[in-house]
Amino acid sequence: MTIYNTAFDTSTGAGFKTNYDSIVKQLQMAVIKVNFADNNRRIANEDFGNCKNPAATVLTNTTPEEVAIPAFPFPLFFNSPTKDKESESYVVFDGRPFISGNQLDAAGQLNVRLTTEYSLNKAMAILTAYWGGEKYNDFKYLSKTPMAAYASLVSESIARRYGLDPKDQLIISIVASAFYSNLFNEQTTLTENQKVACVPNIAAATFAKSDMIFETLDKINNLSNLKDLVDSIKVCTENPRLDDLNVGIIISVISGTWFGTNGKAIVSAALEHPPTWVTILYSAFTERSFKNSGLSKVVDKYRGNKGEVEFTRAMKNLFSKAKSGY
Repeated sequence: MTIYNTAFDTSTGAGFKTNYDSIVKQLQMAVIKVNFADNNRRIANEDFGNCKNPAATVLTNTTPEEVAIPAFPFPLFFNSPTKDKESESYVVFDGRPFISGNQLDAAGQLNVRLTTEYSLNKAMAILTAYWGGEKYNDFKYLSKTPMAAYASLVSESIARRYGLDPKDQLIISIVASAFYSNLFNEQTTLTENQKVACVPNIAAATFAKSDMIFETLDKINNLSNLKDLVDSIKVCTENPRLDDLNVGIIISVISGTWFGTNGKAIVSAALEHPPTWVTILYSAFTERSFKNSGLSKVVDKYRGNKGEVEFTRAMKNLFSKAKSGY
């Protein structure tokens, strides 16, 4: 698996890179001219923390230089020289859809009007910045819930679309679990040692028996991207109903499980980007605004001590580490 540094690097994100280079140049110029990245960290309603290289920040409409920058759906990484330093690294999210027309309140802080969506996108930026520091294991061991929910979302969505039986749905959940596990590895294939190591995690996530998991994993070749996920599902199920399954269909059936500004793009990119995935999963558990989303309905089976408590506690620790830069 190629580790995707940001959501823009994923299969879904690639479709939003038409103006990417131009946006990066404009962000760099806005840093040079008005130092918006550091200034906006100071006026944000919530502390971004001390994480540096890259540092998370927000794009607003508080300066003309920011207003002129085209909209973008995911936290974006860029390097830029500043007035004081030769180069600084940032992960910036586009907060303009969530901020009031009156940008600042009486205390000089950002006047956020859509607090839930602002917080979601801010959290994605903070965790994307932390992930960019190669803190992959901090995301990999957030309890069994992220893998289990990922496998459930993928397998249930495909099974519903194609009218599959429980056995094929279980096989798909095993393949999806293996794919999720490999999102943290640079290798495109699972070695024999990695298969042995991940079988207990897949078993805990899917409740499949070990021999069935080994049998399924032995049929899988590459796990580099969503196309490999599709190919692996077809090979492992051997079901002709899935002959027309492709990346576009997977994105289509998954994209409707989340909503809000850029919701379809965000949940689709989350299939290949763990920081985005764990952020929306955390929101599905904790934010009432998302309780009617398809993803929230999937995670209902993990409420309480069935996975929610351990996962949300781990996520709070992760946010604390990410903000501190530890």
